[in-house]
Formats: sequence, structure tokens, C-alpha cells
Amino acid sequence: MYLTIKLDEDNMLISFCSLSPKELPVEEQQLELPPVGFTILPGWKEMGNYQLKRIEYDQSIVSLNFLIDINTSQLSSALLLSYLKTTAEILDSARVKYARSSDIDEAINKNFITNIMPNAKPPTQTETGLITKALTYPKLPFVRIPGSLRKDSSVEMFHILSSNESAYGKAVGIVDTSAEECLSWAYHICSFERMAENVISNGNLLRAAKPIPDSRSIVFSAGIKMPTGVNNRVFHSWFAWDRVKNYNGNEALILAFAPTEQYDQTLLPSTPSFPNQSETIIGKSYGIFIFESLAPRVTRMAFIQQVNMGGSIPVFLLNSLIPYASSIVQQMVDRFKRRGKEVDFEIRVSFISKINTVPALTDDQQRLVERCKTLEDVKHGEFAEIESSSHRIKYYQKHDTSDATRDIAIGKAITEIDESAQTVLA
Repeated sequence: MYLTIKLDEDNMLISFCSLSPKELPVEEQQLELPPVGFTILPGWKEMGNYQLKRIEYDQSIVSLNFLIDINTSQLSSALLLSYLKTTAEILDSARVKYARSSDIDEAINKNFITNIMPNAKPPTQTETGLITKALTYPKLPFVRIPGSLRKDSSVEMFHILSSNESAYGKAVGIVDTSAEECLSWAYHICSFERMAENVISNGNLLRAAKPIPDSRSIVFSAGIKMPTGVNNRVFHSWFAWDRVKNYNGNEALILAFAPTEQYDQTLLPSTPSFPNQSETIIGKSYGIFIFESLAPRVTRMAFIQQVNMGGSIPVFLLNSLIPYASSIVQQMVDRFKRRGKEVDFEIRVSFISKINTVPALTDDQQRLVERCKTLEDVKHGEFAEIESSSHRIKYYQKHDTSDATRDIAIGKAITEIDESAQTVLA
């Protein structure tokens, strides 16, 4: 028998229990006789309930609780366990039937960008300290990773190798979406999309994130599957975000992270427990995501990370983890990829809009400009027109022989373009 009860606007309860033959309606009490040679054995009694709780984005949390009153002589432990699992499969069936993971992820991102970010409280002193420290990482002496330039990828990769501390990895790429969209994707590290991807690489190891109330922070715990013979690792990290008005002349969004031990422990949620916890080694990770807005829907993304894996791991294995920085940037580049012509046009429009607001040239930049402007002012000889392949373009050449030891050739081309100087410059 099932009984549905509405507890309040957000909670419902469906209760159920077994009935004895005598409790059935009269019309249901007449049971068909079994075929010859078969016997009907008495079943067992069970009772329980489904608890349904409405949560954000039209989702529900469903809990199944039930009790079985059974004589172990009727059913072995193995068969009992199988029955329990089979009974609970209804939850998975409902989850699959109503699955709309992409819609939920999109709704969460939209809410974060349109509601949470504009109304967020100012960063706390602790959050500001984390972000300020992380903004020093791009100034470190990175060098390009040998052989990292590839025709099939536009992501640039750099590293810092050291015998005294953990290596740093850095990756930079252009993402064809807004800085806000990039931040939201990185910040929601346990979205349905990224949880599914994590199962492929790390199985069902721990992956959980909890927001810290009244802050711009989350606490993130992640298990990392290591090669055979090496203990798995787990990282407990604190993430915080902020907006920087001027980063390389552009507005940028910052997401910095460090081990949770650097946050006020009294404000942190408890660290989640997980299977094989005693055999898992705790690692530490420091880093920063920088989402620099080049245009409303074009972002230069930089990701820098230093990882201390804990325990004893060969140096070659530690260094092999550096390309992870590239993989997460490449993932975002691929996910938001748009037509190149559209992206180029948007960058040009954004560049033109900033021409009248750019800061003054530095002394070095001014000297370079003045030096280039003297190219036409060569004392010895005049420009002579040379043959051109187009009637709309004129080519000229002259030689600077003021230095007797060398002959410097200077070329010039002139044409008319049917567009504004600002557009041509962009």
C-alpha cells in the first residue's frame, strides 16, 4: 500500500508497506492456485518511504528508506543484498528518465553570471591576500616547454623546473567566450559536465565542492588516480575569485587557489571522508586562472599551477604532470570554439573602441616610434619607384649608403584602402 503526503511546498513523502492477505480488499483475496508441482511460499514484510525535496533549478533530492522483515532461512545474504540493490534501482531509473544535465549546468552558469557575480560582497581580507599572492605567479621566470608548439593547438605551454621545489606549469590560450563565462566554468568545478569527465580519468574517486557562506570562495576536494604502484592523491583546495580593472590594459577576472590550511579553519566546512582514505596521500596545489577580456566574447586565458604531490614520487613523474596546465586550457579552447572570422571581427571592434582610452606610451615605446618614423628620412638618395604587380599599389626602394661598410635597402608601399584608419590599424 502506498500513501502520498505533502509536507510543505518543497517536501513530499510517499510511504509504503506490505499487506497481509487478510488486509487486502475482498476482491483481491482470492489467489490463483499454483501449477501442479509448485508451492507458494509466504513472502516477507517490508515498509519504507520516499522523501522528495525540491531544490534549485527544478531539481529534486529523492531518498529511499526501507526496512525488510525477513527470516534468513528464506533468503541468503547474497540474494538479500541483490534484492536491496534491485529495489533501489528505481532511483537510477528516475534519474536517467528525467536527466537534463546540460540544462542544469547552463542554468547554474547563467545565475552565477547574472545574479551572483554582480551582487557579490567585496572580497574579504583573506581572499584579497590569496589573490594578491597568486598575481605574482605570472612574473616568475617561465620558459617555453621544448617541443610544445604544435600545429594542432594554439595553446602555449611554459614551465619552471627546480631541484629545490615543485615545478610550475603555465598555459595560455584564447577562449571564444566572455571572461564571465570562463570564470563560471572554472569555478563550478563539480558541474555535471566536469563530473562526467572526471569519472573517465579518475574513476569514482572523491570530487566535491562546497561554497563558503557570505564569501567569494569555495572549498574543493579532489582525488587523483595515480599510476600502478603509486598511492592515489587527494587535494583539499580553497578557491576565491575577484575582478581586476586593469590587467595588461584590459579588465580581467581572477580565480586563485591554495591549500585549505591557508583559510580560517573555523569557517571551513568539514573535509569529506572517502573510501581508502588511510592509503591516500594528501597533496597541495597553488595556482591562478586569469581570464583577460579582449572583447565581449573573447578571452585570453592563463592558467598557472604548482603542485606538491606529497610522499615520494620520482622527479620524471612529477615533471610529466606539468602538461595538465595545458590540458585544462585546451579543454576550454575546444569547448567554446567559434568561427575564426567572427572572433577576429570582435577583437578588431574591441580594439578600436579602446584607441582613445589607452595609456600614454612609455619612454621605450616612444623612442621606438620615433626611430621608425625616420625610415623615410634617409639623407643619401631618394626613393625610386619599382615595378608593382597591382596598379593600385605603388612600390618604392632606396639605399642608405651613409655607412661605407654596408648597404641598407629600405622599401615602401603605398595604396588606398576603402576603410577607416582605425579599422585598418586593428
